[in-house]
Amino acid sequence: MASAGFWVTLEAPRMFSSIPGAIRIQMGLAGILGGAFLFMVLVADRLFPRADRRVVTAAEAITFLGFLVGLIVSGVWLVSSGGMG
Repeated sequence: MASAGFWVTLEAPRMFSSIPGAIRIQMGLAGILGGAFLFMVLVADRLFPRADRRVVTAAEAITFLGFLVGLIVSGVWLVSSGGMG
């Protein structure tokens, strides 16, 4: 997911020139944050089981919130503009 986010941010301008740069960056960041969130939930929690739950919960919540905001902003833009045309 993070790799796809990097790709959307860096390489997609050539393929999807109809998407404004700010939205493309937002979509890429959403993918990167989604990948980071999955890593934290599936890998880091198992590698560091004694980590302070308050810190872990705050880090996961902030990362997920960033992913969610990026997803919503990108989705609203795609719906309001009629797609990637």
